[in-house]
Amino acid sequence: MRWPRFRFGILTMTILVMISAVVLTAWNLVPRALDPFLGDRSGTIPERWVSGGAARYFAVRAVLAGMVASPFSFAIALALRPPPGGRTGRRAAMRWLGVAAGLAACGLAILNCPLDGMRIAWLLRDGSGVSFYHQYRFWPGAHVTPCLELTTPAGRSRSYPIARNTRYQGLPLLRTNAEQKTIWLIDDPDARARRGGVWCSIDRTTGDFVAAGGPYQAGVGETSGFPPSR
Repeated sequence: MRWPRFRFGILTMTILVMISAVVLTAWNLVPRALDPFLGDRSGTIPERWVSGGAARYFAVRAVLAGMVASPFSFAIALALRPPPGGRTGRRAAMRWLGVAAGLAACGLAILNCPLDGMRIAWLLRDGSGVSFYHQYRFWPGAHVTPCLELTTPAGRSRSYPIARNTRYQGLPLLRTNAEQKTIWLIDDPDARARRGGVWCSIDRTTGDFVAAGGPYQAGVGETSGFPPSR
């Protein structure tokens, strides 16, 4: 009887160690998105979550870390659970593995779920909207993504990533051609941090989007085009 108990104890310790590693990883991942997100939304409701000081901030951080870690923790517990004997037990074990895989997929979706920062928006003559904002994710591969967003007069929107893993300091200026079919974002001349002149451009007719670094089509430049109010 001692050997099964010893094996059960080793398995329990393994599960606890793996869950602890997941929780600590989530605890370290959360600030990568939470800190810039709260700073971006300065003066809005999310900032009030931490207006009470460090205690409230750590409470929010703990809640988000729990949300990120929970699916993976349950998946580990189910995947490593000792299967019961017999054919029925094997069927139950397969169901556990299926549920564990589903929980892991849910956890990955939470990691990649974007938190949108504040938008700066412009209105075009035909009623369409253009916005610039940052997306923040817990997933470390692209946890900050500056984006251009187009919104139709009917309210349908689509976002385009300008760069990866880059938080742009400052806000851009918008320029268009005379027909407002091509739009692009440029550096604000008064900004302390510059991004090479042109940030991105998009042809609203064809949908061709050019992200940071270009090359941009003829007529798109830091000193060309018109402001949207023209």
